[in-house]
Amino acid sequence: MKRLLQDIELDDLGLALRGANKEVTDHLLGMFSTNMKRDIEDILKGKPRPLSEVMEAQRKIMDVVHKLREKGEIVLSKDKSERYV
Repeated sequence: MKRLLQDIELDDLGLALRGANKEVTDHLLGMFSTNMKRDIEDILKGKPRPLSEVMEAQRKIMDVVHKLREKGEIVLSKDKSERYV
């Protein structure tokens, strides 16, 4: 997660999480420091944004995830019982 956060904007993460279910959002927020968590929650509670902006933020993050995976800088679990979101 630390590596991924180096390459994504916090605003994109907060916006992307607007489209995620509560379980995923809570899980990710639990990984962050208090200050970062507060910043992301502020984005989540901000003014309504178009769904297209949320989807664009999700696409940007996934593009970074795929790029880092291809470079071998992050590893995604290959355990078939693991759910990916």
